[in-house]
Amino acid sequence: MAINEYSLIVFASFFAWLMWGQSLGWTALAGIALIITSGSIIALRSSRAAPQDKARAGAS
Repeated sequence: MAINEYSLIVFASFFAWLMWGQSLGWTALAGIALIITSGSIIALRSSRAAPQDKARAGAS
């Protein structure tokens, strides 16, 4: 999934702050917030869709 690749940006930014004290601008923080929000939405939607997909697979 592409969202897993985007999570690298979040973790890299966190570790850069933790290890080297680098700071982030407001646009970077807004981007990180969008990545976290989209990942949460995808996770919630996929967990709701899973039972329906299993029912369809059993019917065929």
